[in-house]
Amino acid sequence: MILNPEHMMLDKMTPAIFKKARIELRRSLKALDETRKVLPYNFELSLVLTEIQLVTELMVLISKLGQFLCMHIKNGGSGDQRSAFSTAHAGVVNLPMTVRTDLANSLLTIRSKFQHTWLSRNIASTLPNALKMFDNLFRALLPPSMQDLGKQLL
Repeated sequence: MILNPEHMMLDKMTPAIFKKARIELRRSLKALDETRKVLPYNFELSLVLTEIQLVTELMVLISKLGQFLCMHIKNGGSGDQRSAFSTAHAGVVNLPMTVRTDLANSLLTIRSKFQHTWLSRNIASTLPNALKMFDNLFRALLPPSMQDLGKQLL
């Protein structure tokens, strides 16, 4: 869903599946936070826990995206988009702008945290390749009229 946001196969998925996944992921985030409070501070351990947190937050975002796509497909899109929908192939371009904006803002927050974490453990020259997965989804979430602004934000 991150790498190819415009051609997702969701024919066997339901909004409930994604919602259940999100609930479990949030439980995991809460348990991770509780664990972090109990453990003594260690720089390496802190970085590992931060990486786990970022991956989990990204999975929460992707499950939210999947839920919105399934709900939008089930409702048949809106207006004249109705004929463009296929239950097997879904893309973020078909989602309402408010949903896309919300997802893009959440993605930018996760991307920023990821960037800081990456730079604390890896060579800076490898960062652009690591960020490509975020940038691909971010561009897909933006409408064509905002692509230039998206380039400035990234």
